[in-house]
Amino acid sequence: DKVHQLQLQIMDGGRLTDGKGNKVPFKDTILIMTSNIGVDETKAVSKTIGFGDVAKLTKGKRVKAVTDAMKKKFKPEFLNRVTTTINFDPLTKKNYLHIIGLELEKLKVNLKLNRTPYSKLEVDFDKSLCNHIYKLGIDEKFGARPLQRSIEREISTPLARKLLREDMDCSNTLVTIAAKRGKVNIGAKCIKKVDEPPFYMNAGNGNEG
Repeated sequence: DKVHQLQLQIMDGGRLTDGKGNKVPFKDTILIMTSNIGVDETKAVSKTIGFGDVAKLTKGKRVKAVTDAMKKKFKPEFLNRVTTTINFDPLTKKNYLHIIGLELEKLKVNLKLNRTPYSKLEVDFDKSLCNHIYKLGIDEKFGARPLQRSIEREISTPLARKLLREDMDCSNTLVTIAAKRGKVNIGAKCIKKVDEPPFYMNAGNGNEG
């Protein structure tokens, strides 16, 4: 509520005054506010709307559920000062899988930027990982945020432990990470053949005839 009061001050006078009397201008500022309000209400509607066509949670029903939830949460004087309200469509499985792929790529980039020998390590993420992380559970209320925790728990932490536990030539190793039967498997193998000395170096000292 205190935050909403501060926002009312900004939307009314175009400025914000702090406890010390300092005034911060917001004249040329666009405020963008995001919220997960209405997620629970939308779920409740989808469970009680009946059968057949009536059972379809249309965009109109979802918007109404969110709007009603906003009216319960915020005071009229606050909502009346909000210029536009945008209702985003819920993330689909395709969206989640794309986000997971981006997070895995980010993990690979961070490893490359690491100022340690591990930056030379080659890492390959199998496509099965995306479905594995997705199946761990998606919380519509928190969007894609839980995915980061799942990736850290299932991939980042086990990978870090393996690297610290095993002595490997990072410039000569490929780490493969895949999911099978609900479990993440991390493997490592040599990707370059060690150069052997020329054959005459190993010929020994034969007697000259």
